[in-house]
Amino acid sequence: MAISPADCYLAPPHSTGWFHWHTTQKSGSPTRSRRAPTRGASRVRRGRQPSAWRPPPPRPMCAHLALLAFVLSSAPPLRIAYVVNTWWPKVDGAAISAMGHVRYFASQGHPVLVVRPAYPSNSPLHQLGGADPQPPTPLITFVDFSAAGARGGGYEPESDPWAFPAVERQLCAWQPDVLLVMDPDMFMFDVFRVPGFNSLLQQPSPPVTIACFTFFAIEAVLKMPEYWWMHNAPMRALFTQGMTMVYGMFDHIFLNGARSMEYLQPLHATHGTERRSLAARARVVRSRGVPADFCTDVSEAQCDALGAVRTMREHTKERMAFLYVGRLSYDKSVDELLRAFEIAARQRTARTAILYLVGTGELLWLVKEYELRLPGQVKHLGIVSHSLVSCVLREASAYISAAHNETYGRSLVEALRCSLPVVTMSSSNMHVQHEANGLLAEHTNDLASQLVRTLDDAVLFDRLAAEARNYPVVDDPNAQMLGEITRAHKEMEGLAQRPSQPQPWHPFWSVYIRISLLLDFPQTAAAFAAVTSLLLLCMAIACCRRCRQRAGGATSTLEREHAD
Repeated sequence: MAISPADCYLAPPHSTGWFHWHTTQKSGSPTRSRRAPTRGASRVRRGRQPSAWRPPPPRPMCAHLALLAFVLSSAPPLRIAYVVNTWWPKVDGAAISAMGHVRYFASQGHPVLVVRPAYPSNSPLHQLGGADPQPPTPLITFVDFSAAGARGGGYEPESDPWAFPAVERQLCAWQPDVLLVMDPDMFMFDVFRVPGFNSLLQQPSPPVTIACFTFFAIEAVLKMPEYWWMHNAPMRALFTQGMTMVYGMFDHIFLNGARSMEYLQPLHATHGTERRSLAARARVVRSRGVPADFCTDVSEAQCDALGAVRTMREHTKERMAFLYVGRLSYDKSVDELLRAFEIAARQRTARTAILYLVGTGELLWLVKEYELRLPGQVKHLGIVSHSLVSCVLREASAYISAAHNETYGRSLVEALRCSLPVVTMSSSNMHVQHEANGLLAEHTNDLASQLVRTLDDAVLFDRLAAEARNYPVVDDPNAQMLGEITRAHKEMEGLAQRPSQPQPWHPFWSVYIRISLLLDFPQTAAAFAAVTSLLLLCMAIACCRRCRQRAGGATSTLEREHAD
């Protein structure tokens, strides 16, 4: 059943539930109709070959990838809507992965609609510079929504809820087969909705819905000063319940790794009167990775011309060079990183150390303060283009991070690709094996102790560096992502009818998320407000009359008593 853009509208909530599954079709027509294939998807691109400079151990192609390649070679193109909360010029690990997914989907013949944030011209994100790496193409279309505000010093701006009624209509008009939403919990907290659920899921043939990247906003915002009130246990529990409800709305949840699965395991969403585990609809998808030749892809001549590289060569000398690359922010725990390094640097160790930091953010002032507090031991190298990050990694001795809430941690993998041991926190860690390719810490003082170990124990450090070279390569993460999307779609296609089931609910968040309906249907909201105001006025008048009558009756009684 085709729906033209002219017929597309935001369906109002129904009596059977706000996110009601529509499965009624004309007699004899399939419940989930699909377009005729225009052309088959091409073969899955082979992964990048390991470089000769630092080859990882040989890894034969997995059997499941071969199966996915067969599926992709014969499947018709899918229309994929990809809703993201990060994009150029904010080039973080999630944005890099999402842009890689989009390019790969299009290279395999799948049309992609990217719903992405557009940052204001005065946003500090624009200082990162560079040209947009992914312009529109015949198979890649963009829909922008505004994102602004001072959250995270302006580096984590809030999405504008007023922009999303138009986004809903454009999603509905485009008619995707698959709806991918990055970090849906962040969207709910910012814009009172999960994008697409007010429109696409009200259509006769709703798309397969997939939540991906699993940002776990609760842990991230706990470090931001703006969310000081989240440290209150009841408020944190309330927001965890909201996050659980949001993920429970999706057909599938794609996780980055086993640690994410462990996180979801105890979470249960309420569907009607039944509580269901989120883990039951979750699967681990190796959709993010760093190429094996990441550290050798840039020529020595390009690196030699980089100012940050020249600074490192000038100041490192015989010292051990620790490096951090990323946003200088509270949610990355840069304040803890600097404190841990200061504790370690003030101790007597076999070797002295210097800390280099690459990036910018709300804590740039603190980095500058530590440069003055520890002269010659802390150096800010400024902003380095991601395409040249491997140049500064080559000059370092070890990588350090104090982030507690990395759900993937691309910078850690990039460091391991360059044979750097990693010293980081144990929580949410996916890549570092303690005392194998790095050292793990529980808190700031523990992180300082692990830094001291690398400075004092040369044998330990050499062993960590040797093991870092052997970090395994993910077999073409973009192909794995597309393969799992195709698999999820085929599973739903194989059903004679999409299963009808109650959507998750919560006494607070189910009301909170309905605010988006007031934004989508302002006329209905205005009429509702007018009727409500009229009813309240009538009730107030009736109450006033009753009070007057009672007051008059009481006065008459007093007069009679006085007369008697």
